[in-house]
Amino acid sequence: MTDHPPIAPDAIRIIVHIGGIDHDVATDLPIVDLPRFLADMEHLTKTPMPRNSEQGALVARQIFQVAARENEFLVCCLVAAWIALYGDDLPPGFGLSLDDLREAAGAGTLSISVNPDCTVWDYLLHSPQGGGGGSVTIDVPRWAKAPMGSA
Repeated sequence: MTDHPPIAPDAIRIIVHIGGIDHDVATDLPIVDLPRFLADMEHLTKTPMPRNSEQGALVARQIFQVAARENEFLVCCLVAAWIALYGDDLPPGFGLSLDDLREAAGAGTLSISVNPDCTVWDYLLHSPQGGGGGSVTIDVPRWAKAPMGSA
């Protein structure tokens, strides 16, 4: 495991392990800015990225794949956090929330593990106040998996 410097009192550390890559990517983000960063990211593409929807998760997955390919690791961390927060269709109050991350600020780490095809996202929030985890599975439509010209 890699040693990391202490987390700033107002920040949350996001660590992402991407299947098929032999190292983790990580960033510390000020918790006060995280909601804005996540909202801004929802407007990176022309395709809408609604929260808690299959469409939003698919768009986020595509952004993640491009960011990973281009070594844009801050974007990878933000997208992974977005998927952990909003990539499923759980009703409000279930799963991970921004409030959970706010409570973990200064000492908390959100660890996210992504399989190589970016369809399974396991997350775990480590915090002195407790923690919890979950998983988001993105069902990629068959037509999106098929090689070009095979449909």
